[in-house]
Amino acid sequence: EKVVLKPYQTLAILVK
Repeated sequence: EKVVLKPYQTLAILVK
């Protein structure tokens, strides 16, 4: 899950 959270965090910032 941590591996998925890493790329997810970057996506969340981009969408933000």
